[in-house]
Amino acid sequence: MKRCRIKGFSIIELLIALAIFVTSFCMIIGIFPVTFRSIQMSKNYLLATNLAEQKMEYAKSLVFTDIDAAHLPNETITMFSTVNGVQQTLRFTCNYQISGPTDATSPYYGQIKYIICQVSWEYRSQVHYVRLQSSVAKLN
Repeated sequence: MKRCRIKGFSIIELLIALAIFVTSFCMIIGIFPVTFRSIQMSKNYLLATNLAEQKMEYAKSLVFTDIDAAHLPNETITMFSTVNGVQQTLRFTCNYQISGPTDATSPYYGQIKYIICQVSWEYRSQVHYVRLQSSVAKLN
């Protein structure tokens, strides 16, 4: 009598294939939280950069003599957003630093001002910031 052998997978082969599949699946699922954090950080940087650009454009639109701490006060702006159904509050702090040549013998003394606008915020217990710098010359 001939013995008929049915070909198929053994239980060991199935267990190895299952282990490979589960390991691959867990690695892929582990990427998602990192990706979501990365996307949120990119959104925060984009918001901060846009805010800093708006503040810098405002500063550059002022009359030269008005570019000082009185006309460019530091301020905090609160924004609300919803991420994955969770409401998030972001507080952006905008700080200005205004300087110019300090050497009275310099030909640029009183003729140019340097403006630095820094927007900072806290995300996941870390402070992040965007910093823009520009210069404004006095028109004669």
